[in-house]
Amino acid sequence: MPSNSQRLKRLRNGIIWEKKDSLENFVLEVYKKIKNWRGNPPSLEFFWFKDIDQLLLTCVEQGDAEETAAAREFILLVAATGYRHVLEPEDDGSPRGPYTTAIHRAARLIGTRRYSTETIQALFRIYGNFDYIYEDESGLDHFHAACILGCDFAVTEYLRLGRDPDFLCQEEAKAPIHLAAQYNQVLVLESLLYYGADPNTRTSDKNETPLHLICKLSGDRMKLAEKFFEICHIRRQYVDMNVRDQRGNTPLIWALIRESWPTVELLLREGADPNAIGQDEWTPLRVLCDSWKPNKLLVPFIELNKELGNRLLMDAKDNIGSAPLHLALSRCNRHAIQVLIENGADPNLPNSFNRTPLHIIAMKRKDDDFLDFFLSLCKGKRVEVNTIESKCGKSPLHFAVQDGLREVAVKLLRLGADPNMPNAYGATALHYICNSRQQERDVVEFLEIFFRVCDEMGHELLIDAETDKQESPLHFAVAYLLLEPIDLLLERGADASKLVFPKSLLSREDIDFDRKSHLTEPLRKASLVLTILERLQERGYEQTVECAQTIAAFFEQNSLFDDDNKPKVESLRGEEMNCNESTCDEQRNISGDSIDDEEDDCNHDQREYYEKKDIYEEVDIDELIKNKSFIDETQQIKFASSKPLDDYYKRVEIMMQDIIEEEEPKKDWSLYDVLSMPAGKAERLFTYQDYLEFARSDKLFFMDEQQTKACIKRLTEKMARGYFKYLALYALIQMNPLKQLDFYELISEIQLNNRQLSFIYLAYARSTKPNLPEPEQTPEQQSI
Repeated sequence: MPSNSQRLKRLRNGIIWEKKDSLENFVLEVYKKIKNWRGNPPSLEFFWFKDIDQLLLTCVEQGDAEETAAAREFILLVAATGYRHVLEPEDDGSPRGPYTTAIHRAARLIGTRRYSTETIQALFRIYGNFDYIYEDESGLDHFHAACILGCDFAVTEYLRLGRDPDFLCQEEAKAPIHLAAQYNQVLVLESLLYYGADPNTRTSDKNETPLHLICKLSGDRMKLAEKFFEICHIRRQYVDMNVRDQRGNTPLIWALIRESWPTVELLLREGADPNAIGQDEWTPLRVLCDSWKPNKLLVPFIELNKELGNRLLMDAKDNIGSAPLHLALSRCNRHAIQVLIENGADPNLPNSFNRTPLHIIAMKRKDDDFLDFFLSLCKGKRVEVNTIESKCGKSPLHFAVQDGLREVAVKLLRLGADPNMPNAYGATALHYICNSRQQERDVVEFLEIFFRVCDEMGHELLIDAETDKQESPLHFAVAYLLLEPIDLLLERGADASKLVFPKSLLSREDIDFDRKSHLTEPLRKASLVLTILERLQERGYEQTVECAQTIAAFFEQNSLFDDDNKPKVESLRGEEMNCNESTCDEQRNISGDSIDDEEDDCNHDQREYYEKKDIYEEVDIDELIKNKSFIDETQQIKFASSKPLDDYYKRVEIMMQDIIEEEEPKKDWSLYDVLSMPAGKAERLFTYQDYLEFARSDKLFFMDEQQTKACIKRLTEKMARGYFKYLALYALIQMNPLKQLDFYELISEIQLNNRQLSFIYLAYARSTKPNLPEPEQTPEQQSI
């Protein structure tokens, strides 16, 4: 029967040394045969030293469970044979240079591999020449590797032979005690401290002490920390508890960040400063409040410091001037807020921008019960509600109304907030409401609540307060075309005669995002602007040149003018639009659909006609109103009329009383009537409000999209016709008062559109006000 050595030699002969798989298979085969081996371990004399090194390197790199077991048994087998590594010289006889062993490789893989104590000790017995410094290419030697791997007997042997316990590892930039602390090696740490390692030595890269590493790294390191302090007490070695690392953090702050209460308690009892600042001047208390969820360490931390007689700085500020309470408020951490206020935090403490806790609550952009919760904690304490922050001069009320927080605003008003307090630019709470980003219905509700509460509190509102740019609340309501808020402001006494008309207008018309709502948008915008102007004039506003230019620019920017140069769909003949029943029946028979199927089958006439047209083409409304099916459809759509003749048209009628014919008003008008009647008649019968209400309705929802576009375009042009005609007439009459009738006849005869009429007025305006900004010139304008 062959001996164990012969069996091993036979396996060795089958190794292909250049292939890693072959080496792994050899180790695995040895593992399988070891179980049946009896007697003494085999001799390894037929292996070269470099062969054993290569096999050991392969073993420590194993990752699979079975391969790991095989690797462990092979390492133990090599150690059991009595094999001891002898470092061979270079080929030229010179001393061996950097040399990577299995110990180096194991130290580098410690984060991804787990090695038993028995395996590590076996490796150090194999490479047991402690007089020689095994060092790899990066400078890691066996002494530092032993500290990483936790081989206490090897560390002790190195120290006994005179190794410096504070010698820095070139690669890690750490001393042995740092490595022991980092890799949680308790026995190694104990040996190093007993042999004189400095407990306050720092790493060369991050300025960390062993205590930093104990507190900073994850995992249970309580036993390591206790042993660290125990030996330091025995040897009477001073430990700097409040030393700061490169980032500025103390060991206590790192323990709090890792939420390790046993370590925190140990540090505090050992004398750590609970107010020592860390990175960005954060105190331990601020670290505990930097969370959206309750921190389980906050209450024990405060209670332990009370027990130890430590005075906590509850209002200590960081580098940006924020205290723990400010941070807890911004994180909506109710638990931390309650604990801080109950332990003496100042509810009126300002930060670097002079923003108090009330400012932060009002900036939350969430209208919940948070303010009630905060005030309930401050019972018996005076809370300042009119503090002005330094950045923009805003009070808590300004922030609340700016973001539409109605409940917060009401509570602040009831607490005594001043609704007339201006910010740094002169804007009051009323300015912010009218200049908010809310929809019109929300602004109306907010204003109604705001006015009601101010009346209850006895506040006399400065309804016409102006900013440093002469902007009143009414100015902002007009700028955003908020019709109902404008009415509310005027009812409360806003002076329209003092209004500085905005230089630009922005519509916030509510839009239901369906496939039809966007089609009526031009009419909604145009009628809304002119309705607002009409309301203002009823309250004493006199239109200025700047106002007219702003409205004309709004029409231009929103494509509200009728552009006659766009391509039109050719005239629609009745035979093209009427449904051919036989064709429909034939199509239904081909498709197999029943007569009761969707209306698409019987209404394909209009839809297919438009689908064949270019999507950018527009339907000619003049041809469309001659079509019978269109006439029947639009006559069913009602167009309500309120009191005719607004102020503009009264003036025109007075000037042109010999020309305008009086007509008998009709009670019920249809969309077809409005589309087909002359513009002058429509001007006298319908107000801007009539057009606005029609545009906001859903009466055109079931019409074809192309037809809807054409109708809206005609209605928009017809609705604004009187306004721009009046502007042009006014301009011409001002330039030559003796030719009023001539000018009216001229405009009527040459059929100028609204854009061209606006150009006439703007040309006159620039002649009277040379400094008036000129709109961008177009070829059409130049021809005028």
